[in-house]
Amino acid sequence: MITFSFNSIDSYADFQIVSKSVDRPILPSLTKREISVPGKQGTYDFGGGTYENRIVSVDIQFVGTSFNDLRLRARNIAAWLSQTTYKELIFLDEPDKFYLARIYDPVSLENFFRLGKATVQFECRPFAMCVVTSAEDVYLDDDLPLDSDILLDSGDDYTISL
Repeated sequence: MITFSFNSIDSYADFQIVSKSVDRPILPSLTKREISVPGKQGTYDFGGGTYENRIVSVDIQFVGTSFNDLRLRARNIAAWLSQTTYKELIFLDEPDKFYLARIYDPVSLENFFRLGKATVQFECRPFAMCVVTSAEDVYLDDDLPLDSDILLDSGDDYTISL
């Protein structure tokens, strides 16, 4: 069982949602900037080294005491997941990292008796983020190359793009 939190709300503690499976790609896909020239082999790649947003799929299940309770719980879950701006998505097997995520695609509820199932597809910014509580926790060494993206907030916490 993998639980997650979205918009500071825990899937299991607040909604008793059990995640059956999760598809979290290790790397986002590169943005393609290719052109095909008639009469030439292959394509010309204009690269740029930028990444696309990543899609994280989560299969969720939850139980209701009746069919009506199941529909009511589904509506409450939909209200929680319905966000117009990017919110933090944290998987509890990686509690020190989060994705900035929101949902674009519709979420369809599949129900059987009192069991509700759905696949939720979060569209996330390309890279996971990590919150560091102080600048003393950040070290530039072999694990964090100098050419990596480091984003520092102006507030009390420091955010690093991993």
